Amino acid sequence: MNGNRIRYLVCFWIMLFLFTRCGKDELNYDKDNPLLGNWELIVSSEEPSYTLYHMKRTAEFQEKYGSLFFGADNKFLYRSSWGFAGQIVKVSGTWSALNDTLFRIETGEPFRETWKIALTKINKETMEYYFLYGE
Repeated sequence: MNGNRIRYLVCFWIMLFLFTRCGKDELNYDKDNPLLGNWELIVSSEEPSYTLYHMKRTAEFQEKYGSLFFGADNKFLYRSSWGFAGQIVKVSGTWSALNDTLFRIETGEPFRETWKIALTKINKETMEYYFLYGE
């Protein structure tokens, strides 16, 4: 009887550990490059000369408008609206750092454009950025 009880308790604690570990969304965070990872748009605000996008880090790429992904291999994903109907599309491309707060993004189809974004804030959980136009 004691052997069964010990086995039961060991199995119980192992299962509890596994379920609690699997249930948590692990945020991928690189302290050397906090830009890397998945970002979800929380809200945007109109500033005098640009729109500021307030983002939060997520464990996975969100299939929502405004979501971003910056990969260590310089891959980039962005969910945006496109066309008169505002159809949501996934824009892919590559990104590169121009300096600590300025980034260049080369997009693929359907846009084939070059964008620049400037960071105003970034940490483990949040990021704020805006698009630079005409530079």
